Order: sequence, then C-alpha cells, then structure tokens
Amino acid sequence: MPKSCRSLIESLERRRLLASTFAETSALAEAADRSVAGGFSATINFQPESLGSVDNTRADFGRPFGVRGNGLSYGWSRDLEAAGDVVDRDTTRDLYSLTESRAVGNGPASERQDIDERYDTVALPEPGDTWSIDVPDGRTYALAVVVGDPDFGDPGAGGPVESETFIDVNGERFIRAELRAYWPYAEVVGYVEPGPDGRITLDFNARNVEARLLWVRVTEVEPLPTYETGEPINWQQIGGVPATDINVPTSPVVRAEGGAVRLGDEFFFFGGYTQAYVDVHDQIDRLDLTDGTRQEEVRTLPDGVSETHATFAADEARGLIYMAGGQLGITPDTAPQDIRDEVYAFDPNAGNGGVFTQLPDLPEGRTAAISFVHGDRLHVLGGGNELGVLTQVTHWSLDLVDAVDNGNSEAEWEVMPPLPFAVNHSAVHVVPGAAPSGGDLAVVVMGEYDHNFGYSGRQQIQRYDFDAASWSLGQLSPVPLSHINTAFDGERIWSVGGQRRGNFVGDDVFSYDVAEDRWRIHTSAAQPRKVGSLVYDDEEDRLLYIAGDSRDEGFMSDALVGEIDRS
Repeated sequence: MPKSCRSLIESLERRRLLASTFAETSALAEAADRSVAGGFSATINFQPESLGSVDNTRADFGRPFGVRGNGLSYGWSRDLEAAGDVVDRDTTRDLYSLTESRAVGNGPASERQDIDERYDTVALPEPGDTWSIDVPDGRTYALAVVVGDPDFGDPGAGGPVESETFIDVNGERFIRAELRAYWPYAEVVGYVEPGPDGRITLDFNARNVEARLLWVRVTEVEPLPTYETGEPINWQQIGGVPATDINVPTSPVVRAEGGAVRLGDEFFFFGGYTQAYVDVHDQIDRLDLTDGTRQEEVRTLPDGVSETHATFAADEARGLIYMAGGQLGITPDTAPQDIRDEVYAFDPNAGNGGVFTQLPDLPEGRTAAISFVHGDRLHVLGGGNELGVLTQVTHWSLDLVDAVDNGNSEAEWEVMPPLPFAVNHSAVHVVPGAAPSGGDLAVVVMGEYDHNFGYSGRQQIQRYDFDAASWSLGQLSPVPLSHINTAFDGERIWSVGGQRRGNFVGDDVFSYDVAEDRWRIHTSAAQPRKVGSLVYDDEEDRLLYIAGDSRDEGFMSDALVGEIDRS
C-alpha cells in the first residue's frame, strides 16, 4: 500500500476508510473539502436548497449534471429537484447514527443541533437514474457512498417500509444496501478510477426498490498496487461422498456460515445454515484429513449455543477448540439478531463426542469475529456489535492458564491494541518469526464493513506484531472481499472465493506472501463459493474448499480440490 495513501487513511479515520459514519474524527471534518496530499477531494451532501449550508460539505439539490457555483461539475441524469425527490426529513426519531457522529449540529441554526444533517437529508433516485461527478483523469480515488433514510419503516413520516439500493460505479458493482427499521443506514468505501468521460458515475440499476442516497465523498489517493500472476492451479469439483482414490474429505450435510476449525490432522464443522439462510442446524461433524473419512454428527451443539457466526480457534497444546460469540437462530428481517457473548472450550476427545466447558463471557456480544491462540492467550478481534450491525475494532485476549488450566470462571478479558480497521467475516493467521524483530505476526485478511447492510468487503491487510504490541498495514488485496476462507501453507496465506461487493459470490483465488508483503493472482476456482471451509493439504500440496454457498447452485457439501502446480 503506498505510504501516502496509508497515511491519508490513518490520519482521517481509524475505524473506517473515509466514510467513518459513526466514529468520524475531527481531522476528517477539517479536511472534508481539501486533500491532505494536495489532490482532489469533495464531500457532496444531497439536500433541498432551502436547507442552507451543511458544514464541510458541498450541496447537491438534485439538479441535472452541470457546473455548480462551487466550481465542481456534478449532478443527475434527471431533475430530482423538480420532481420533489430530494427531501429534508426533519426526523424526530432518536437514531444512533443521527446523534453519535462528531459532526452533530453541522446544519443551519434552524435545524436540530443534536444531529448530523448528512443523515437527515435524502435523495430518492429511481431505477435508471445516474449521478456523476467530474474528476481529474488518470488518477485513483477513494469513494465513500452512504445510503439510508432516517424515517425508514415509518410511512406516516414519509419513509418507505421496504428499501434496497443497488449502485454500480463505472460499470462495477459497488453497493447493495438493505435497510432495516432498527438500522436504516449503510456505507461502502472503495477505490475507483474515472471512466472514459472523466467522471465517476453512480448508476441506480433496475433492481432498486425505494433507493436512498445520503452523501458521497471522493478523495484522490495514490495508484493502487499491481499484482503478478502466481502458479496455476488445477481445480476439480468432487461430489458429496469422499472418493477413496483421492482421499478428499467432504461435509455430510450442506452448510454455510457454520464453524470450521482444524485441530491436528482433523477438521471439525459446527452447526451452520442448512439452505437459503432460512434454517440452522446444530450438528457437529469430524473429518480426518489424512484419509478423507468422517464421523457424522458426533454430537450436537448444546442448547443456547450459537449455530452460526461464532469464531473458532484451535489450541494444539491443550487439544481444545475455543468458540466465542456468534448468532443464535436465523437473521430476522424486522429485529436485531440474537448476538451472543458466551465463550466455550470444546474438548473433542472427552465424553461421548466431545464436551463443552463455558469460559468467561466476552466483554460484549460479537458476531462474525475472528480469533486465534498465541502462546497461552486466546485473542478475539473485530466482529459485529450486539445489534449485529456495526463492525468493531476491538481486540481482547484471555489468559488460558488462568481461565482453562486453573478453571477460574472470573478470569477477565484484557483490552489489547485495537484493529486499525473494523472487520467482520474476515480471517486471521499467526505467522511465526515474520515480524521485523523476528517475533510472531498475526495477519488479518480483508473482511466486511457493517454486516447485512452494505455488502462490501475490505482490501486491507492488518499485521499485528506481538513483540511491539502494534499494528501495521500490508499491501492491499487485489479485490475487496468478505466472507472469505483462507489457509496458510507455511509461507503464504491462500484465499479462495468469498463475497464481492453487492453480495456477489466470487471464484477468486489469491495468495499473500507474508514475508514479501505481496499478493499473487491464481487460477479461478471450479465454482464460486463463500462461507465454506478451506484447508491446505501439505502432503499433496493442494487446497480443499469444503461446503459453502455457491449462490447460483445453492449450499454445497462437496469439495473443490485445487492442485497447485509449482513446477
């Protein structure tokens, strides 16, 4: 990642890339209409002309594209202002996002001084509408798009009861936002380049239903890295029953977003969605990676234990698997998810099929967090908050000697240096000896912005140096991905499939060389997949992607087998 690009991100906001909806720093407000590096930068707020000025923004009243009085050229493909499709809600609802930004009171004196007007003024585009802004050509930009409606779910106040906003940017999927009454906002940030016409264009395609647009921000950054092509991979799709001639382990049931963790030469599945995200199961299965055999439903999850979105970490020294947080039941449309804070140690070799022992709860509930064991400490990072929405930067660790070996149920979680960028549905690997000091690194790979709303991934690689107790950033990944599955081969972290922007399931295959801080692009997988499980088979030098959601063909139980050609 270019140094100036990294410094821009780190200085303007710690928790999000440029948009920083709920934790905006004063530095971002001060630099809202000028680039830290001296390049192009603009924040555009969609609002009626009658509102007046909103601090640190430039107004868009919904007029057709043209030169504005502020010297910039931007606007719409139709006249939203004449149609009454740019409104000031003047909402009376008490919504977190309206009042918790540091930009509260940024509107005229006639407006509420306890809210951020960027979240109270709304453009109402129709399918087929476009909005464009002229930018200097031949450069790269970070684009933040924030959508939503503070009166969503309140038709009496003019708000819609259903809203899905689909935006393509310069022909590429950028955001798919599904609003909820309990959380009517979504944001996405990504890197873009202007089209042949020198513009960045937001296209509201035909899938939009009651689309909403609040504000956008465009900031020039240095060009993105270039990526080399890596070794070819020969992919096969192996059916749901293990084939004895190639010893491929598969899942006994279709599943996605369940737990999956390797302990020694065995792989364990915990719960997961069954099909189409409308039901869950509590089955635990045990797979032998040496010969492909499996023990089906060795036991079930105890009552009240998350079936999906928990994080799992293997403790090879103690022969245990740790499970933290997660979601109980399916995701409802009208209420927050049931997000859990419980933590368990699972001993697969005790009792009849394994024994769960409860450990001290997390400080807060988390969904789709990531975790690992380093030395005698269990670390839990990121994840969605107790609403299941806002992704966090938290980093906690638990002393396993105290909590597990000594059985201290009152052991406390320690607050560790937070992530530079909040993530959920990410991945993490501990890499011995990879830090500059020769110590160990924890490498966090990509991940999702706020869960279930913007459907957008990150490109950031976050590296934690245990000796220095500090974070640094690695080279950006080739594309933004979340809901990823990764495996470590001793030198490189492999990523297969995942969710691209707009809830699109990909077949991308990348590898990240930790020592070189470099990504390579490899042969695409035999089928798009996300939220399955990836294993690196060191004996055969191959990748095994087991189960997961293929989107077009539904949930799978089979395996994608990738033979790496290192010749």
